[in-house]
Amino acid sequence: DTEIIEKYTTDANAANRLTYLEKVYTEIGIKISEVTAAWKTDGENYRQTFIDQDGTDIGSSIGLLINEVTRYIEADVRDEKIGIPLGKRSQGIPIPAEVEAGYSELSISLATENLKALHQFYLGKGSNGDQVSFYDYLIALNAKYNGEVLADVIAGQFEKSIAAVSAIPEPYGNTVVNNPAAAEQAYTELQKLTILFKVDMSSALGVLITYQDNDGD
Repeated sequence: DTEIIEKYTTDANAANRLTYLEKVYTEIGIKISEVTAAWKTDGENYRQTFIDQDGTDIGSSIGLLINEVTRYIEADVRDEKIGIPLGKRSQGIPIPAEVEAGYSELSISLATENLKALHQFYLGKGSNGDQVSFYDYLIALNAKYNGEVLADVIAGQFEKSIAAVSAIPEPYGNTVVNNPAAAEQAYTELQKLTILFKVDMSSALGVLITYQDNDGD
């Protein structure tokens, strides 16, 4: 903690660091205000627009939401956080410089917490208590996966993915070069989760996946 404080007080680059932080939190504040205004009933009232866009067709709120969550799991979590540093987009050659939060060496901690949040979203759990969720939607549809309840299969795959990602040794930049086995296992579990969302869940809900990934899988 002392070293961190020094970087923002007595270090030669302290002033630059403070300026950068101020610009970052100012920009974050602006973005939050814009989104809040867009959703508020006394603002742009996108909340009502979201409710009105019912159904499962292209452009429906459910369709947009499933597409974005699926894209995030595939592109942001599976690929950017785990796969790209591991070499999945560079013919098996690891790229340790591509790890998230490389300087803090918290790549895996951040990826794990990210997955936990997605899991909670899927289950409808949050600070306001349990809410109706994609899990409930699949249960209501009695959707199956190889004879099992699809909602539970996806929930279970979330748990497997979280366990596999959290088991990757930090710092991730060293792991992808010297001990990639755990990362390979995590990537495999995330690939299974991606397929469950992209194929099985979207099919059960009647939603068309419209975004394009990088490799057509």
